[in-house]
Amino acid sequence: RLFVWDFALDEETALNTLFCTESSSIRHYAMQQNVVDPVYFSDEEWKDIYINKWFNYNLKNRISDYHLPYDITDPRADSFMDDPRVTAFITAGGVQDKDYDWDDPVRAERLRAIYDKLETNPVWAEKAYIYTVDEPGGDVARVKWQWDGAKSVLGDTPFKTIIPGTSTMIEDMLDYCNAFAPNIDAFLKTAEPMERKADRYNYPAYGRYMNQFEYRKYGNFQERYDTLLRGRGDSMWCYICCGPQFPYANFFMSYQGAWCRMVLWETYFIHSDGLLYWDTVFWNVEEHNSNMINLKRTNSGDGLFLYPGIWWGEGLVPVPSIRYEALRDGIEDFQYLKQLERVRGRDASMEYVGRICEGILTFSEDLRDMERTRNELGFALEALDAH
Repeated sequence: RLFVWDFALDEETALNTLFCTESSSIRHYAMQQNVVDPVYFSDEEWKDIYINKWFNYNLKNRISDYHLPYDITDPRADSFMDDPRVTAFITAGGVQDKDYDWDDPVRAERLRAIYDKLETNPVWAEKAYIYTVDEPGGDVARVKWQWDGAKSVLGDTPFKTIIPGTSTMIEDMLDYCNAFAPNIDAFLKTAEPMERKADRYNYPAYGRYMNQFEYRKYGNFQERYDTLLRGRGDSMWCYICCGPQFPYANFFMSYQGAWCRMVLWETYFIHSDGLLYWDTVFWNVEEHNSNMINLKRTNSGDGLFLYPGIWWGEGLVPVPSIRYEALRDGIEDFQYLKQLERVRGRDASMEYVGRICEGILTFSEDLRDMERTRNELGFALEALDAH
């Protein structure tokens, strides 16, 4: 039987997201497959297809793309920046760009024009991020290069730089970043060697970025993430891509749906407000040759959430994977938790999280547990709405 809750989810999406669905990649692939003619297919015609079929499809599922479909200085971008489902967008970069030239006068003029416009609307400015450095690890010089470059162009104009895949040694980077996005396995607690040896499941060798020197000097990462970053008002993000792999939750093809959806419960568990993911349409583009669909890979499906409808004769439309649907459900789970938190506080929401997730490696693998917990959350929200 069908049960309809007597409450509504907020139109504004609670989880900040940046999931790249690159317009140029989709168009390039379509041309390779002779779906579109590069001679007669204009940029504006393509933009209409991309917005209506791809960008808006992600938005319907509460997922923000890296880039807006129009240049930020274009008035047509305003409605997208106003949209409460658009939680974030990139103003410069968006991929690893070691050659980004902060001294290029054309780039500098464009970036200044973007931030002049963003300054007129605090809601827009809050969603804007510079992302020209990717996965720096502990390379403080690269992080500083991005910050100093942006500062040289924008001066005293406020801006945010987001850096996925940073080292857990955030103390060294505090002056050069205000939107850290560490790998999700950075939140795994560490301990002294003998304790780790006695409990290899909770202290695995793979993916544990925190070394003993750091642990003894600074303590576990979760506490520092909360006190150092949240305490000064930074944007709080996390990040996954081709890793971490088993026994961590991720979005790989070989994983159960509950493991994919658990990523979003863990995002709430670690007290993060955003999730950055590198690609959703990493198809057979030139040399990659569908590597991410090869089930012999332990990370099969990495960067691949949406399939091109042309594979099934449906035209240039997105076809969601089951993992994409699990992602969407997990984002809505996060929405449930945030709406309860807003009224009753985080501790009340964590009571529900704790029923299926007690840590980065301690979670239920049974989808029925997750659905039951979400139903209980629904009843709690309905009761609040009745009052």
